[in-house]
Amino acid sequence: MEERDVQRLIAEYPWLLDFNYESIPELGNKGMEHRTPNRSRVDLVLRHRISKRPVIVEFKAVPYIRENIGQIIEYKSQCIAEIVENRSTLSKVFGAYLSSPILVLVVPKCSQEARIACNLSGIDIYEYESAIKRLLDPSKKVELDKMAESLDKSILPASLDRNERIEEIDSKILSVMAKLGVSDRFVEFKYPKGIYYWTLANFFINRWLFYGLTISMGIFEDIFSGKYDKIAIDYFSEDKGELEKFRKQLLASGQISKVPSVKQAGESSEYVMTFYENKKAFIEDDSILETYLKVYVRIMKAELDQSAI
Repeated sequence: MEERDVQRLIAEYPWLLDFNYESIPELGNKGMEHRTPNRSRVDLVLRHRISKRPVIVEFKAVPYIRENIGQIIEYKSQCIAEIVENRSTLSKVFGAYLSSPILVLVVPKCSQEARIACNLSGIDIYEYESAIKRLLDPSKKVELDKMAESLDKSILPASLDRNERIEEIDSKILSVMAKLGVSDRFVEFKYPKGIYYWTLANFFINRWLFYGLTISMGIFEDIFSGKYDKIAIDYFSEDKGELEKFRKQLLASGQISKVPSVKQAGESSEYVMTFYENKKAFIEDDSILETYLKVYVRIMKAELDQSAI
C-alpha cells in the first residue's frame, strides 16, 4: 500500500476522516504537499468548516511509532510561524485561526496506548488498514461520490444535524429495549464532547447489542453495499452451530418472514444472518425494531437470565 494512495484519497474525500473537514481551493493540489517557510513539507492541509481552523494531516505507510508525535508537532509550529509571513498562503486563508491548528495522524494501525498518547498530545489518530483496500481496489472500489449524493437524498441526509438524528435513533433503540427489560444490554458510545466536534465514528447508525452473549445483534447502515435506503439488522455469532439452531427457532416462531441463511461474515471468524428493512419505515415505526428484539429475547431468554446472575 502506497502512502501517497491514501493521501490522495483523503485529499479527494476529506469527510472520510471527519464530516466537517474540507479542501482549500486557494492552496492548489487539494492542499497536498504544502511547503512551510523553512521548506519542510506537510502531507495535507485541510480546513474545519465550522471552526475555520486549519487541519494538518500527516500520513504514514507503516504502523504508528512514538516519533510521529514529535514530527507532527514540529509541523504545527512551522505552520503557526507562517502568521508573520506576508506572502504566506496559509496566513491569508486562515488569519488568526492559523494559531490553533488541528493535528491529524493517519496510520495503517496503532495500539490503544498509542491512541491515548496522541490524544493527550492534541493529535487525532486514524487507522486505515482494515478499510483502505476496499476503497482503493479497482475491482471493489466504493463509489464515494455516489455514496455522498445518496446520503444527501436519504431520510438521514449528510447534514450537520445528522449526528443528533443518530442520537435520537439510539434513544429509540434504548427505549424499546427498556420496554422489553433488556436495556442493560445497550452499551453507550464513548467519545469526547465539549470543544470537540463529532466525527464519522458516530455519523452512521451502528449499534452492537447484547455484547458478550453467544449470539449478538447488529443494527447498522450498510453503506458499502450501496443500500442507502435500507437498515441492516444482523444476528451474528462466532459459533455457527448455535446460530443455525437460533435460525431454526426463528423460523418456527413465524415472527419474521424471509429468514436468510447463515453465512460467514467476510473474512472474519463470525457467522451472520442479515435482514434488510426500509430505513424510513424503521425510523418511523418502532414495531419493526420491537419485532426483531422480541423474538431475540424470547429465544435467548435462558442465556440472558443466566448472564444476569
